[in-house]
Amino acid sequence: MADQSRKPTPLMMKRIQSIPQRPPAYLTQRSAFSTSIPPCGMSGAWAYLDTGVMYSASSRVACLNAFLVHYDGRLFVVSTVEGEVRRAADPANSAWIDGAVQNAARTARGRFLDSGAVVVDDDEPESKIFDEVYGQLSRLPHASGKGLRHERANVGEAFTIAICIKRRRQSRRVSFLSNDGGASVVATFHHVPTRNFGHVLRELVCAGHFGPDEAFEVLVAAQRISGIPLDDLPVAATTLVCDAAEQACATCDLIRNSEA
Repeated sequence: MADQSRKPTPLMMKRIQSIPQRPPAYLTQRSAFSTSIPPCGMSGAWAYLDTGVMYSASSRVACLNAFLVHYDGRLFVVSTVEGEVRRAADPANSAWIDGAVQNAARTARGRFLDSGAVVVDDDEPESKIFDEVYGQLSRLPHASGKGLRHERANVGEAFTIAICIKRRRQSRRVSFLSNDGGASVVATFHHVPTRNFGHVLRELVCAGHFGPDEAFEVLVAAQRISGIPLDDLPVAATTLVCDAAEQACATCDLIRNSEA
């Protein structure tokens, strides 16, 4: 297992600090969660987790159990994100972490990391790709609309996206599960499919773990812990209804056929 307290190395931070802080012309503020993935998900694809989706899934026990069953054997997290979860779960950090977030982080630490349900991918991304991805993330506006993002705030997302790019170049099917709209923009720019927790819940409905009403209740609870961008937030249980009829989903089949 990777070093639990791993943080950005001095060399990495030196590269980070040298990245020019100017708005990119080719990225926008809107989120870009992938619509090219069937609503029921991509079976067999490796799913790389960001902290937000782990915390969201940890907000309800029934959801967490269904999530682990649905993605069994294909959940991954990079070592920097693992470190973020462990630091958030540490009681010594209670003074600066919201109580609900810390509870979710402790659950995520136990059920995702300590249990071995998630594989820690401690491979290193290509430095050139990491620098490019990190620079793009850093130049996106902060979610609050006030200035740019903090320099350390994007390391986990940048690592994950860069590793996903590396895995795709190795012909591995991957998806990036994140509630971060800015990260979804950058990931999509690099052709890494992204989903947020709302999309995950739709997958769980399609797989028969939840009805849409129950899934929407989970979403409301999870939104208090890790917010999904409003443009991508399901606004009612009806948006989580599976399109399947007689075990055939025309929407999913159309997307699958277009990718064949």
